[in-house]
Amino acid sequence: MLRGLLEKLHNFRLLPVFVIVSIVIGIAIGKWYGISNFELTPPIAAIKSIFHGTYEFNIPNTIVLGIVIGLFMMMYPAMANIRFEDLGKAAKSPKQLLIVMFFNYAVAPFFMLLLAKIFLSGEPDLYTGLVL
Repeated sequence: MLRGLLEKLHNFRLLPVFVIVSIVIGIAIGKWYGISNFELTPPIAAIKSIFHGTYEFNIPNTIVLGIVIGLFMMMYPAMANIRFEDLGKAAKSPKQLLIVMFFNYAVAPFFMLLLAKIFLSGEPDLYTGLVL
């Protein structure tokens, strides 16, 4: 049964269902707890407020950050073309895994920061988006 579900996830047959269910759950939670105290783009405003030290830990604001995490978890496999059945093979090559992690977490963020400083210093929202 699990193999069949993984096969459906790999072929994105259930992706529209997950998107619709996620939208319905998000709207229901938003109606239940109320809208967060952020502007038009709550996830970006929440991340900016964390960096500025003005973030308020309450249920609506935490749900806003959950949206970012949920969207990332939903879209990343599609963007990276991940095969779920091959995830075990990645752990068997620790050298390659460490090299990839080094570039993803130590090199890429600073490269994006450099690009943002060069090209987007006058646009704070675009600057934040590129760095993120």
